Amino acid sequence: METLWFDAGHTHPIHEFESQGAFAVTLAEGAGRARVSVVRIEPGGVIGSHPAGVDQVFAVVEGSGWIAIEGERHELVEGRAGVIPRGSMHSKGSETGLTAVMVQADRLRTRPEEHPKRPPQETPIQVQTRAATRADAAAIAEIYTEGIEDGLATFETEPRTSADVEAWFEGPGPIVVAERDGRVVAWAAATPYRPDRAVYSSVAEFSVYVAREARGHGVGRATLDALVQASETAGLWKLVSRIFPENEASLALCRSAGFREVGLYRRHAKLRGEWRDCVIVERLLGEAAEP
Repeated sequence: METLWFDAGHTHPIHEFESQGAFAVTLAEGAGRARVSVVRIEPGGVIGSHPAGVDQVFAVVEGSGWIAIEGERHELVEGRAGVIPRGSMHSKGSETGLTAVMVQADRLRTRPEEHPKRPPQETPIQVQTRAATRADAAAIAEIYTEGIEDGLATFETEPRTSADVEAWFEGPGPIVVAERDGRVVAWAAATPYRPDRAVYSSVAEFSVYVAREARGHGVGRATLDALVQASETAGLWKLVSRIFPENEASLALCRSAGFREVGLYRRHAKLRGEWRDCVIVERLLGEAAEP
């Protein structure tokens, strides 16, 4: 068997297209300009904008990053692949670093029937939900920072600390956590919506974050359900949030938990220099939910 190496010591820097912090090595070539390569992008690295000379499939095997095609940014995490059509202007990058396998050829035919938009959920794991306390601040901050690094859930870019989270407990909204074997693996919180307007005092914005190793196991649903119950108990009549359209997992979670998609904010703000849209979701609670 022939062995091919693609570790850091065998990749070569990409200098074209004003690229920075990007490396690649070709593993195989074939007819029709076919090529299989491994691409490494360091944290903060980018492969600059250029037209695709052939069809490409860019499959992330470690880390997370993004592809911008004709100005539209698409987030990629480990286990997902992006398809780049021949001739399209595109760039690639990562805030946290990634390794990807890139397949190129004059003509590639994907198999969408084998790759549903949302993969089936993995086997649920058992968690216990409860009200959060200040003692959970470090765990909440760590999970929140993971979400910030992934670049798929929030406009925030700076890591969170325990002190940041402890300040949340001065607010009125409920905060809940989910535990597995005594360890916090998810959290959800409701914060005041337009706190300067008394008429909205029973409306709250919500967030829910799941630790990377616990995603895809129903933990988000259990945590969000606990927040909904706590919010109703606190007298709230509506929960609202904004979700990136690319965040398919969060959109699916909210749909399953009874949230309604109200509309779309176009170019709501920039994240790391790129415009991002937001889907608005809401769920009525208590008296407001009655017919």
